[in-house]
Amino acid sequence: MIGKELYDHLGVSPDADEATIKKAFRGLAKDLHPDRNPDDPAAERQFKEVSAAYEVLGDPARRKLYDEFGKASLQPGFDPQAARAWGQSGGTRGGFPGGGFPGGVDLSDLLGGMFHQSRDVQARLELDLEAALRGGEQSLRFADGRSVRVRIPQGIRDGETLRLRGQGRTDPRGGAGDLLLTIAVLPHPELRRDGMNLHRELEIDLETALGGGAVEVPTLDGPVQLKIPPGSSSHARLRLKGRGVRRRSAVGDLYVQLRVTIPQLEPAHREAVLMALREAPVDLEPASE
Repeated sequence: MIGKELYDHLGVSPDADEATIKKAFRGLAKDLHPDRNPDDPAAERQFKEVSAAYEVLGDPARRKLYDEFGKASLQPGFDPQAARAWGQSGGTRGGFPGGGFPGGVDLSDLLGGMFHQSRDVQARLELDLEAALRGGEQSLRFADGRSVRVRIPQGIRDGETLRLRGQGRTDPRGGAGDLLLTIAVLPHPELRRDGMNLHRELEIDLETALGGGAVEVPTLDGPVQLKIPPGSSSHARLRLKGRGVRRRSAVGDLYVQLRVTIPQLEPAHREAVLMALREAPVDLEPASE
């Protein structure tokens, strides 16, 4: 295995299963989220590292490539077949003891150079989900001191590529290539995107689930009131129309999945609740959308 750094970001071992990786991400992302740590650059940096790590390790196919090729597999346009073919030709692994490379050269460093041969420059731009949904401008600074403003379209998707003409590598003969920015949308601890729709969980107490009522739901446009029908149960899904992804003239919906929290009761109180339910059973079928 070549890749290990991303596992360190999540604090898990390379042989951790999917459930362990997901649990580690959710815990760290919740603790490090910028909303909980305003004006804390260290927490913000670590939040991005944790999110970027889960983006790879939470995807079985990408995790497998990372385990095999390390950081080189994260390069935009990485071709594993070409990398394997390269390893079997001029830089063959099998020709050196232990399957390595002469001089202790890291495979990631060797493969990384395969993607920087033209005047066009490929780079990865990480955005948190809310920044991708809102769009706007980002300022990028190059190693040589240059900076460029990038306009992010509202609702941009993970994996989309933005082309900035003339911002790539300069040619001694004149002219310059383009900068190709591949968008990497980082996972969000509470929101999940599905096409033009958004999904989130919402905790409600038992009283609201049984009797109904209005609860506040965070959205991109600020908090809104959601009406909970009486007799709602965990996993019931309610829709907030027009509160999802916005892209040009299209707009999606926000789906809220309820999670009913059961209070800690003393035995006598618990028995009283059970008796009341037996005497007046409540229909706990999921509420319709």
